[in-house]
This record gives sequence, structure tokens and C-alpha cells, in this order.
Amino acid sequence: MKRANRSGTIVKLSGKRRHPYAARVTVGYDDRGRQKQKAIGYFATQKEAFNALALYAMSEDVGQMPDAAPKTIVDEIQGRVMADMPTVAQLYDKAFVEYYAKTSESNQRKTAAAWKRLEPIYNTKVGALKVNDVQSLLDKQKGNLCERSLTSMKTLITRIMKVAIREGYVKPSDDFSKYLDASGGLDNKTMKHVPFTSAEIRKIFGLSGRDADIVKCMILTGCRPNEVMGLPDDAFHLDGDIPYIVTGSKTEAGKNRVVPIHPAITDAVKSLIGLKISPDNFRVRNFKKFMTLIGSDHLPYDCRHTFASLANYFGMDPYCRKKILGHSFNDLTNDVYTHAYIAKLYNEICKIDLENLPKDK
Repeated sequence: MKRANRSGTIVKLSGKRRHPYAARVTVGYDDRGRQKQKAIGYFATQKEAFNALALYAMSEDVGQMPDAAPKTIVDEIQGRVMADMPTVAQLYDKAFVEYYAKTSESNQRKTAAAWKRLEPIYNTKVGALKVNDVQSLLDKQKGNLCERSLTSMKTLITRIMKVAIREGYVKPSDDFSKYLDASGGLDNKTMKHVPFTSAEIRKIFGLSGRDADIVKCMILTGCRPNEVMGLPDDAFHLDGDIPYIVTGSKTEAGKNRVVPIHPAITDAVKSLIGLKISPDNFRVRNFKKFMTLIGSDHLPYDCRHTFASLANYFGMDPYCRKKILGHSFNDLTNDVYTHAYIAKLYNEICKIDLENLPKDK
């Protein structure tokens, strides 16, 4: 049924949406005499949209009341619409299932890290989310994160807004994600990793417990947190004369690589079998607490940098050092994991002597 002039318009939006009916009213005209419209809400049924327009028309008179008047019917409509809107966290869950769950494990870890940094807006209704809410979170992280991590946060918000638009909770014109500024973070050259001092290494190896064991393993293997935690049982080869694990991530050169186990961490590595803590939780929570315990201020990646520094100091073969760390080579060497090859890696890693660490400067 055609509506009377100036009584508003109802438009059914395309696609599969929970609230496909947009109720729009004319708010003015441009210099060519064309109507300017705004949406007063999105509704599940056409009847709800009709009712909203009727209430809006009634509120035109209510709007002329003094400042002391109770809130208008329009406010009531908007309140009901907002109450039915999902939170940012609810839309993230939908976006994860529909998109991120189908991506690589590495991308899922990166997304999970970005999501944790957006915690202050978890419970915000998506229709109430403002550009300043998210921009302030990005700005607070610019002194701690590289630009790539900041971009991951922005990309995640963009994905969430796409879901909100598709579901009819916000209009395409309300998508502010393109205006977010993710620049100004630390680049890889700025983020200098500092190896642990010899005094710190001695303190760590003098402690016991799960967190200490994980840090010990990262220091004497050069592995990233996700490369020593959550490994399947068949990744551990500790009963032979040369103990080692098969691990790796991030690059083709680093995947499925053999990492020999230094004698000083044999027991620590055994404690990793069946470990339930996730690498992300360890990085965010446990590692920081452990650094406070030993009175230091390091990043998890400093463990990997410490291994490289110790390998250089004790004269480890550069080729073996790169193979253990999973660095790529410019040559076309195709190694086969023979017993002799693994023995070579093991002999080289055993050159690291914790009793004769370099003197701290």
C-alpha cells in the first residue's frame, strides 16, 4: 500500500537479514529538490516498520514540548532497536565461525591476539560503537605494537562491521572502519629484542615450575611459544640417545623442523607433553607474571634472541644455528633428517655451556 506523502518510506533491504525493513523519513531537500532521508530504525517485519513511522510522526508534536518533557517516542523506538542489537562480542563470534575458522592456524592466532586487545568494547552494542571508541584503543597500543598488529585490530573491526551491515543492524554509511588510523606503530627495526643477561639466565634456571620450564625451553631451543606448547605427543622423541622434538611454524623453512634438546632442559621438555595452557594465554598472562617474579622486563621473543646470542658466543655452526631456528637459506639444500644429521645438530646445541656464560657488561 502506498503511503501518504511526507509520511515516510519503508524499504526492504536485499540479502538475508534479521531486520530487513528500514523505516526512513524525509529530513530535507538538496539544492535540486531531491529528498534527503534518514533511517529511524531497522525492523524484523513490515508491520513494525509501519508502527515506527507512525510513532515518529506522533513524536513530531511531542518534540515541541519544553525541555522538562519526558523522553520522546522516537527515543523509545531507538531504545527498543538498541536493546535488540547484538554486542561487538556476539558479532565477533559470528565472524569467527563464518570466516576466521576457515583460515590458517597462524591467522587464527593473529586474530585472537587482536581480539584480546579490543576487550574494552566487547559488551558495546554494535549500533552504539563509535569511531573514537576503537581509535582510542589503537592509539593506546601504538607505543607497544608493530604496525602489522595494529592493522590486524583494524581489519577485525572491519570484518565485524561487515557482519553488522549484512544482518541489518547498521547502515553501510555507518561503517567507520575505513577511517581508523592504524599507522604509527613500531616497525620491526624499532622493536629491538634484548637477550637475557647471564645473571637473568642463571636466575631462571635456578627456578622450578611450569612457567620456568617453558621459558627455559624457549631459551635453549630458540622456539616461539606456540612451537613448544600444544605439540602432539608424537612430536616428542626423548627416549633415544639423541633427544629432539619436531616442531615449527610461520615459514616454510621453519615448519616440521628437528630441534635437538639440550641436556639442561630434558626434564623441562618432558613437562610440556600434554600441556593444556595455550600459547596465547601464556604470552599474555604467564610470561609477564614470570618476568615480574625474576625482576625483569622482557618480551617472549627475547628468548629466541637469547638463543641466537648464546649460539654465536659459543661458536655454534652458523648452518646448524639457522636450521634449529628455522631460518631460510638462499641455497637449494634439501636436508634429510638422518641420524647423522640430527647428531650434528645435537652436538652443536650442546656447545652452549650454562656454567660458562658470558660476563654481563
